[in-house]
Amino acid sequence: KGEKEMFKKLCCLAMLASALFADPYVTEGKVKKVTDGDTITFVDVDGTQFKCRIYGIDTPESLSSNKLEKDAANLGVDTKYIQEAGKAASAYAKNSLPLGATAIIQIYGSDKYDRNLCVVYVEGDEVSYNERVVRDGYAVVYKRGKSTKDKELRHKLNVAQGEAAKNRNGLWYSSSDLMTSLANN
Repeated sequence: KGEKEMFKKLCCLAMLASALFADPYVTEGKVKKVTDGDTITFVDVDGTQFKCRIYGIDTPESLSSNKLEKDAANLGVDTKYIQEAGKAASAYAKNSLPLGATAIIQIYGSDKYDRNLCVVYVEGDEVSYNERVVRDGYAVVYKRGKSTKDKELRHKLNVAQGEAAKNRNGLWYSSSDLMTSLANN
């Protein structure tokens, strides 16, 4: 019961912040689909489905794409190596954001693929999924395109990435060369 009260308070605070500053937009949603470690589909309280690109982070690619080819060329490795790391990041996301889980979602606009840029707080968690996935070593701080304009979030993500690399958490243990390359691009 205490977790539900904390979640309600967080929701109210997030909505108040949204009303005061107009950015980000805040909503509540349930996890509908986890595409990969940094792309999640939610359904909001009105039943509207929307796709989120997790704001401020990047995970290795699990599916064939131009980005996968570019990352493989930059690192000088086979695409399958990156995809295996991407599958681990996707599995992490699926465990952290199980289907039907309720979340508070802060939306910071959209990316060039028309996905919402989101900070996600799963019910009962005080730390965002964005920060947790970086701290646990399955994502890096995003450097390309729209960088994280929220300075507080960017700072938290950079600290989390430093801890993950130092402690060799997650993919920093099994694929440190890949994570270093992603972190530097």
